[in-house]
Amino acid sequence: MRIPRARLPRPTRRTCSHGGPDCRGPIQREHLIYGSSQRTTHLCEFHNQAVQQIRRLLALRKGEVGLRAKLDERQRILCFEEMRKWRFARGFPQAMHDKCEAIAASLRLTPRTDWYEKLSSQDTPKPGGPIKFRPEPIATGSPVEEWDWKITISNPEMMKKRHDTNAGEV
Repeated sequence: MRIPRARLPRPTRRTCSHGGPDCRGPIQREHLIYGSSQRTTHLCEFHNQAVQQIRRLLALRKGEVGLRAKLDERQRILCFEEMRKWRFARGFPQAMHDKCEAIAASLRLTPRTDWYEKLSSQDTPKPGGPIKFRPEPIATGSPVEEWDWKITISNPEMMKKRHDTNAGEV
């Protein structure tokens, strides 16, 4: 005779995937599902805002050097993993929002309140392509108060062949 296994109740409260002492706010489902495993990520409100600003800054820095501003899955994961390595000051999201707004204004991009939703809802581009670049994170302060990305084009000769029509997409 087979004894049925008792089913354990599912946890009612999820924990932040960042799991640090600086977690604040309610747990939110992260906007993206990563990789073939379809793993959903959950972040507290504070770290969700932090990773969104890090992604927005990378997209703007790509646009500055004439690359398409849309982030592929690998770049989204990179932003998430870099966010997990650092601790952030309480004012980080607002400070980075202001920095991103200044960059967007210098690129003459129209102000958007839904930029992240638009970016995350687009189809993920296939990895690879003719133009390769290497993003390097630059975090200042402890806890981190400011963030930046240094972008190095691996094959700048390809930039000469590309017409700059998508540089302003964010």
